[in-house]
Amino acid sequence: MERANSCRWTAWLAVVLVHWCLCVRERNKVAVEASHVVYESLQSVPASVVDSKLRTGYHFQPPKHWINDPLGPMYYNGLYHLFYQYNPNGSVWGNIVWAHSVSTDLINWVALEPAIYPSKPFDIKGCWSGSATILPGNKPLILYTGLDPRERQVQNIAYPKNLSDPYLREWVKPDFNP
Repeated sequence: MERANSCRWTAWLAVVLVHWCLCVRERNKVAVEASHVVYESLQSVPASVVDSKLRTGYHFQPPKHWINDPLGPMYYNGLYHLFYQYNPNGSVWGNIVWAHSVSTDLINWVALEPAIYPSKPFDIKGCWSGSATILPGNKPLILYTGLDPRERQVQNIAYPKNLSDPYLREWVKPDFNP
């Protein structure tokens, strides 16, 4: 009997919660779908507007601007590497590149030049999600989604130009991509 009452209360609470959520949504006219609207007026907001007291002290954060989607954490030749989607030109979504930061302790990070940015026919309209890995023979590799001129998503690779550089500062996108 006690279990039956518990089930009734649970069902009743679920109905009330769903009804409440729908009422709040309707009242506030909140859209439930995601969007990537670029607010051009915010692109010019200087990074200095964000006070250093408001920045995180422990979690990864780039020096300034918009970040999304950590893409390829890896350890190579004594350094932790983190690749992530980044807008180097502003504080909102847009102008996406694969940014690259390195660390020796996973707390203190140094931002390097972007590893990948739209530059070839197979990714000229964007370099999107992917991953980084270490292949046999200790060879790093980036796999990523490019957007070609016809706006088709295609899978691409990039490899370091100089394997002896522990910072992996330069990446090559072979012409045989995708």
